[in-house]
Amino acid sequence: MSNTAFVESQSADPVEQAIARKVLRLLNDKTLERQQRIELVRQAQRQLLGHQRQQREATELAARVSATALPKGYRAVSVQVRRGLVQVGAASDGGFAWVDAGPVPEGLAANLPPRPLNAVRQVPRRPRIDPIAARRRELQARQA
Repeated sequence: MSNTAFVESQSADPVEQAIARKVLRLLNDKTLERQQRIELVRQAQRQLLGHQRQQREATELAARVSATALPKGYRAVSVQVRRGLVQVGAASDGGFAWVDAGPVPEGLAANLPPRPLNAVRQVPRRPRIDPIAARRRELQARQA
């Protein structure tokens, strides 16, 4: 049984914590052969490195967005990388426009699809109304 401690298990990031728990489970799994265990741990390492790269990219893009001067009345809603340029999606009451924010920072991919800057706000759902029960209440109210 492995009692190895991983730095990622102390991280504030829940994804890194989950990957650390996964690796610990793999190391403690007696049903896996050595080669299977090695391959699965390497896969978890690739996942961790990919997640850390995405976090770094998001931070660099957010810094670039905050440094971009937008036209009056516009607000930043998304960001993308296209043909080596960072572009900020700016929205106003009158429409939407992509504003160039300069060249891509070092180490960032040349093309990244558009990403929203803020989580999309969910409109609260109305409670479900059973139409049959509503009709029965309506008829009962009329009879009373």
